Amino acid sequence: MAASNPASTRVACHCGGGRGAQSGNRRGPTRSEGQQSVASGCQRPALGASERGANLTGMELAIFVGLQASGKSTFYRERLSASHALVSKDLMRNVRDKNRRQLALVRAALREGRSVAVDNTNPSPADRAPLIGLGRELGARVVAYFFDTAVPGCLARNAERQGRAQVPPVAIFTAARRMVAPRLEEGFDALYRVHLQPEGFRVAELPSPKSAHSEPNP
Repeated sequence: MAASNPASTRVACHCGGGRGAQSGNRRGPTRSEGQQSVASGCQRPALGASERGANLTGMELAIFVGLQASGKSTFYRERLSASHALVSKDLMRNVRDKNRRQLALVRAALREGRSVAVDNTNPSPADRAPLIGLGRELGARVVAYFFDTAVPGCLARNAERQGRAQVPPVAIFTAARRMVAPRLEEGFDALYRVHLQPEGFRVAELPSPKSAHSEPNP
């Protein structure tokens, strides 16, 4: 499978959803493109017969890395919801061990041959390592989307949220103190930096250290 295109072509997703809404510079799929139901942190649209027969070839595990209110859920809806299942701790109600449940949902989707996006803060290499290992184990291409958004911007967007979508400001500061930018050396096949701008998302793939420092042949 070619590198994940943040605009993504339409492939039936195993799960979908998110919270919040923000405009982007590319049209994402609408909710009418798949019926959705929530079950313990995973949302699943209806699948066609040919889509149920998907195999492991071309699977991708997209791991989001970013503070709360940095645009992760909106980015998923606009760029990846047509092609990737969604696993998010925000959707897990009354789950004691959310890390264990998260890995179980990712494993289940990948075993069905479906690409998956993990929409959580995932701030440290230790948080990301089990996901990377699972993706490798099941033959998926593993990529990271790093939402490089400053704390003030996240606080402002969080303040605009309503109800359970809003998190305590201290949660954003805590995540910021733990945040370590992802590196290809952690085991990612590709790394994308995402900036949320007034006109929408700007995405850039970061080069590998080898390609960035390679010299032309004489």
